[in-house]
Amino acid sequence: MLAYDFKTGKRLWATSIADPKTGETVSAAPIAWNGLVFIGNALGDVKGVKGRMYALSAVSGRIVWESYLVPKQPGDPTRGPQGSMPASAITTWKNAPDVPITGGATWTSYTLDPLTGRLYVPVANGAPDYAKHLREGANLYTNSVAVLDANTGAYIKHFPAAPEGDWHDWDVSNAPSIFVTRCECAPPTKRRSIPSVCFHAQVNAQDGCIPHHRDDRIGTRCAAGSWLAIPSTSSGSLFCHRLSVNSLTSTCEHRHT
Repeated sequence: MLAYDFKTGKRLWATSIADPKTGETVSAAPIAWNGLVFIGNALGDVKGVKGRMYALSAVSGRIVWESYLVPKQPGDPTRGPQGSMPASAITTWKNAPDVPITGGATWTSYTLDPLTGRLYVPVANGAPDYAKHLREGANLYTNSVAVLDANTGAYIKHFPAAPEGDWHDWDVSNAPSIFVTRCECAPPTKRRSIPSVCFHAQVNAQDGCIPHHRDDRIGTRCAAGSWLAIPSTSSGSLFCHRLSVNSLTSTCEHRHT
């Protein structure tokens, strides 16, 4: 990661976050907020490469925190203070004895909500790709949008983008966008939503409603904390936001095109 003076082109600092000897690269566009620069490593398809997210000091390039997006194990390099990630994630990797935990890198950019200080990280697939039988389990936190505390790197939650499995390279391929929806209820409320597009052309919306098809109509049944996952079409994708935790039904009012 290199930083330059915008006016003079002079290099200000350089920080290494990836090991080229293992095949790692840095392909995402970094984002900056509150004196920090956020970036991750890529090419988790290479055996043994683990995805990691970093916050660097915008002034010096010092690594403020490092968070492994798949379980960190003894022998894995430590480049900076570790963000707190759930230890239970290791139980979701049931790899063959000769298959190391691999994948979960970030090859696209990121999203940060300045109102909450939350960093939304699109996490790519596990590896070996197309050979899921060698790494049974949910393989956390691959194929998901991981939500981290931007100041500390600590895990907050995650949203799986391909819960049915990733044997055909289904992962999150773009940075999520933050938008506000207005629910036509009493009293009217506003909710912040985070849609993202997966590599398999589905639109996902955090805390949305799960659609169910009935003839040519789309009804909705809300599920608290769930994701909307519907194929994209030429006319757009219809979705609605949940009204409340106890809401059972809601009317779809919004269209994402």
